[in-house]
Amino acid sequence: MKPARRFDAMRALGLACTLAALALGPASGATASGQTDDAPVTLTQHVGAPLPLDSRWLDSDGRSVALADLFADGKPVLLVLGYYTCPQLCGLLMHGVLEAVEAGGPGAHAARIVAVSIDPGDTLATARARLATDLAYASFLRQATRARGPLAEIHLLTGDAAAIDRIVAAAGYRIRPASDPAGNARVDHPAALVVATPHGRISRYLMGVRFDPLELSDAIADARDERTGAVTDRIALLCAHLDLALGRHSGAVLDATRAVTALIVIALAAWCWRHRDGVGPRRSER
Repeated sequence: MKPARRFDAMRALGLACTLAALALGPASGATASGQTDDAPVTLTQHVGAPLPLDSRWLDSDGRSVALADLFADGKPVLLVLGYYTCPQLCGLLMHGVLEAVEAGGPGAHAARIVAVSIDPGDTLATARARLATDLAYASFLRQATRARGPLAEIHLLTGDAAAIDRIVAAAGYRIRPASDPAGNARVDHPAALVVATPHGRISRYLMGVRFDPLELSDAIADARDERTGAVTDRIALLCAHLDLALGRHSGAVLDATRAVTALIVIALAAWCWRHRDGVGPRRSER
């Protein structure tokens, strides 16, 4: 398979995984302090606002770092807020960032990816496990495109509830503790990418878990020059699945969504298989 077609097929499967995750139910995890069970899950875009650069974190090597340490060399930062044991959109969001960075070329690689856990229960072990998965996916993308140069620079941070509350508030996130039908704790939160300038100001938000490489490259270029973009009118995905009218899960709706999603996943997988050698189905010769 040609590299371009292989990459397109991989992105199609990524989209299928995104659709599946949206239909498979709530994520699980803990929550930072200062949020209440009935608080709405929202994202208010704080374009131009400063991030708490003096907040302290542990990186995946166990070193204590200030957030400012990751802004010290003039690189824009792609900030990913989620948590490392999330079985749904958090991993897909990071994969979407890596795909767009890889497809965006050198301009996109000029940014540093910083993931910050919003779960104070995340540990050095969960951060390392998540980083290994992310680096493996980045390596897979590099092999698929046969590109050269270093892999994307990724840093994973964990912190206490106080540090988490500060960065969540600065980025405009409103998260909510909840539990799934089995009683497992989780955290509902928006899914979006925050693009920050080298001086630690929010330049732009990119919503969702898949991103246009050209749009991301433009956002990184603006952030590098300390420019801020406009507030986007796109709605952030939520790492939660609620019946908005009833305030709880709707079994019938989820069952129907799962069925439709399964058909979409099967169709996409079949398309990828039929195009694995770069050609579609051939007509029979007469």
